[in-house]
Amino acid sequence: MLYNDLEMIRLLVKHGAALEEVAEDSNPVLDAVKFSRFLGAEELLKARCSPDYRDSKGNTALHVMLKKGTPAQFFEMFVTAGARGDIPNRDGRTAIDILRRKRDPVWHSIAERLKRA
Repeated sequence: MLYNDLEMIRLLVKHGAALEEVAEDSNPVLDAVKFSRFLGAEELLKARCSPDYRDSKGNTALHVMLKKGTPAQFFEMFVTAGARGDIPNRDGRTAIDILRRKRDPVWHSIAERLKRA
């Protein structure tokens, strides 16, 4: 899978690859997150791939990362990319809501730094 092949991602971006292409209910950043390819996700975000794509269940990459139990350190790239934490999924839950329910203050800090509409 190319999602952690940074040189390949850079080459594709340089030659005009469609970063917002949707296939199988996902965009490249969401796919990278689903497979825990965080180096690739970060490179795609730097190339301006949307951090806020929603799948058919309304889940963004932030929702997926929270569901998978992804360590807090990987959320920083989404904060930096301006990801919105106030997007509700099909169940009406936002990433900010989920983060605020966690006990560790690190998660609360992430919730405060996420973009809101």
